Amino acid sequence: PTEGEILVDGIKLDGNEASWLKQIGYVPQNVYLNSEKIKNNIAFGIEEQNIDLNKVIKSAENSKIDNFINSLPGKYDQNLGENAQLVSGGQKQRTGIARALYKDCELLIFDEATLGLDVLVARNLLTIIRDLRTAGKCLIFSTHIMSEVERLCDRIAIMHQGRILDSGTLSELKQRHAEEDFEELFFSLLSEHERGEGKACQAMGASG
Repeated sequence: PTEGEILVDGIKLDGNEASWLKQIGYVPQNVYLNSEKIKNNIAFGIEEQNIDLNKVIKSAENSKIDNFINSLPGKYDQNLGENAQLVSGGQKQRTGIARALYKDCELLIFDEATLGLDVLVARNLLTIIRDLRTAGKCLIFSTHIMSEVERLCDRIAIMHQGRILDSGTLSELKQRHAEEDFEELFFSLLSEHERGEGKACQAMGASG
């Protein structure tokens, strides 16, 4: 961007970007895990001698990955093996959430977190995300799955090519566009801006 401001709770960052970035946790679609111990992957980037194991365990409990870890022979000291072959896609996502929680981030960004997961795993992951919302974390959730937006988000921004086409609460958007079906609303809005081109549009939501 060449202009504009970044405000947090109405306050301009104004040179404090580095300190604010430390409060942001990012959970991508494909969480990177290496072959090291699972505690090292949760406390990623921290020297092993400086890892707070109690904090690792609490983060694992809050991301619902603790039962899996405790089932491993080495528990939190278990090496994950080449390409983290011991963990499934859903377990990778939960480990990614635990990593963000270990940093004690106030803002968590989920980027297509459930894409490619089977229905049951995705549903369990959404339950974890809802629990984080209830615990007072601020969440930004990027997805193409409309039902996730409706269930999770207090405010919605419909984006296309980096531009916000419209935003508001679910009820505000439905009222503004005279459409009760959010998916129909979504594609109608996309068609208005990219009629006939078939380009992808994305919904982002925030809660907390």
